[in-house]
Amino acid sequence: MPTPVEPTPPGPWHVRRFQRGDEPALFAVHRSAIERVASRDYTPEQIRAWLPDVSGHHPGRGVGAVLMRRIHEEAALRGIAELHAHVSLSAERFFRRWGFEVVERCLPVRRGIALPNALMRKRLSVGADPRGGWP
Repeated sequence: MPTPVEPTPPGPWHVRRFQRGDEPALFAVHRSAIERVASRDYTPEQIRAWLPDVSGHHPGRGVGAVLMRRIHEEAALRGIAELHAHVSLSAERFFRRWGFEVVERCLPVRRGIALPNALMRKRLSVGADPRGGWP
């Protein structure tokens, strides 16, 4: 089954809209990000609590940047003025590089275990070229 992002290492990647049937692949990507990337910032107990709920197989190879550019392009097309995300500790630096700021520190609880994260926001210039200001 094709995934929403089909890497051809070391790139380029083709990004497409979500399609019905993508759910298992997206779940696998999310799970691998928790296991491979977030495990640097969270305890094994926190990881176990989080798991049943991005791909960790290719961190730092540009997949996130491709997706973030596409999100910005779509936001510009739709006239969206702000982007918001609940971001793990592991992803916070990535979002900061894209101009997001921490709005609130959060402590959601899963299976009785606190999983610190941050609500981040980026204000966009409606009508501006979505390619401007990218890292």
